[in-house]
Amino acid sequence: VTDRFPKSNKRAGALLGLASSYDRLGLKAQSSRVLQALIREYPGSQESQRAWMQLQIGKKMERH
Repeated sequence: VTDRFPKSNKRAGALLGLASSYDRLGLKAQSSRVLQALIREYPGSQESQRAWMQLQIGKKMERH
């Protein structure tokens, strides 16, 4: 969805899913980059709010 339909209204959700998949695979840096891009491209959306929360949780987990 993100590559084939870059202007789709489902792109933000697809990016969130992609970041989640990267995270589950242990690819934390890739997940973080996708979440940051989502926040930049869709500010104020529900998906960007969830992305921000996931980044904050990831930062807390790194500290422990």
